[in-house]
Amino acid sequence: MNPEAFRLRPIGVVRCEAATVADVPSEGLPSTVVVDPAYADALVGVEVGDHVHVITVFHLADPTVLQGSPATEHTQGAFSIRSSCRPNLLGMTVAKVTAIDGLNVSFDWLDFVDGTPVVDLKRYNWRWECILSARRLDRRFIEQQIDPLALATVFERPAVNFHGEACAATARAGLLAAKLSQEHGVRIHDPAFRVRVRGDGHWVDAMQALTAATLGNGRLEIIVDAGGAEVTLDSGASVVHAEWRGDDWLIE
Repeated sequence: MNPEAFRLRPIGVVRCEAATVADVPSEGLPSTVVVDPAYADALVGVEVGDHVHVITVFHLADPTVLQGSPATEHTQGAFSIRSSCRPNLLGMTVAKVTAIDGLNVSFDWLDFVDGTPVVDLKRYNWRWECILSARRLDRRFIEQQIDPLALATVFERPAVNFHGEACAATARAGLLAAKLSQEHGVRIHDPAFRVRVRGDGHWVDAMQALTAATLGNGRLEIIVDAGGAEVTLDSGASVVHAEWRGDDWLIE
């Protein structure tokens, strides 16, 4: 096959309430992929509860912009970030199927504008693609620009994915990570931290997801306490302690 002649054929289109790129929140929004009837057979086996890669074409982006994007000032290359401006304008997001109605496949969230062409749907494979230990980049310069509640939702997502469902603990974890980043300049996922967690199983799961600290890598200490929600982040050079008090975090 001649790579210069390679063409992608849309298999569907994204439908959501985001009419423009500016309307797409940082945490994404519930969306539906309407699949072309010609590809109905390809949906066989896709079920509610599955996680799927939604692969799209950023039809409104500029393929000549190879560093950052028009919305930000940072200068990292397109291959190192999730900017919509990239050489072949391909986008990819993993999301959970929440409903299937004929050719309409609904997802819990996508970060695409209404009308975005979809070129493929590909099942997420937990055996190959679940990488809790993946390197986590410092994105505080971007996080400062995001609405605090939206940022909390962004941080909550990995906790929900790891724990298996949203709950009070995952919501508190997202809020804590956002506060640490925006108000204290602290990366909760800094690999320099040794993490001491006090709380129930839900809270321990949430903290493991956000810090990537585990018993195996020697960075995690767990104190089981059914009524508590605390975490201490100790880098050796500095210590941050957070405790849930009433309806908010006390951070010292």
